[in-house]
Amino acid sequence: ILSVATVHAVMMLLFIIDLTWRQRVMLLDRQIEDAEALAQSLSTSAAVWIASSDISGLQEIIETQRRYPELIFAMAVDKQGFVLAHTDQSHLGQYLLDMPHEAKQTMISKSPLLVDVAVPAMLAGRHVGWARIGIGQKAYGQKLAEITRNGVIYAFVAILIGSVIAWFMGRRITRRLYAIQETIAVVRSGNRQSRSPVTGNDEASVMAKEFNAMLDALAEQDAKLRASEEQYRRIIDTAVEGIWLLGPDTLTTSVNSRMT
Repeated sequence: ILSVATVHAVMMLLFIIDLTWRQRVMLLDRQIEDAEALAQSLSTSAAVWIASSDISGLQEIIETQRRYPELIFAMAVDKQGFVLAHTDQSHLGQYLLDMPHEAKQTMISKSPLLVDVAVPAMLAGRHVGWARIGIGQKAYGQKLAEITRNGVIYAFVAILIGSVIAWFMGRRITRRLYAIQETIAVVRSGNRQSRSPVTGNDEASVMAKEFNAMLDALAEQDAKLRASEEQYRRIIDTAVEGIWLLGPDTLTTSVNSRMT
């Protein structure tokens, strides 16, 4: 029972680990897709404002990005990395040192804590600046935690049910084995007429059948032995001469009526 429960627990643990890992990968992929989509949309909207150096218009566009619940930051940057607009206005006027060297979409950071994407802002085929988006995984993380929690509860319930089933099966098997043991004890006490009542097609029933067959064979041998002894006794008793039998210790073992 313990072995079955242990194997079941290990299998369910592996299932939960695999489920959690797959969900984490799926959520990260979704997070990357959302970050890329937001950055591309922002670059398209901000290109004209970056080219015209309209800082107030850029800031309004950046502020509209706050509607996305997972947003950590959004910014518009010129080609040199100068921050023109930012959701955290304390960063305005600073230079970014980690901007891409080529005007192409770049994944700067990719982790559940932060997906940071920079997309070039293009105007009439000319590179005028950058739109950069960073999003986290707070809501996704809560969803993952909920999935993991539900998986753990499911695994616990499955392990409990499996253990109960294994316990019932174990009880059924041991009960049948104990029934055979009781028959053995009765036979050992001298009652060779007792037989095991266990029936069926499992291992316990096969054992019971073999045990009963052995008892039947022993009973048949005992019957033959008693018949042989009875015949031997009649021969001695009906003999015309007197017969006196002695054992190895010279003690009398049998005497027929002629000797008396």
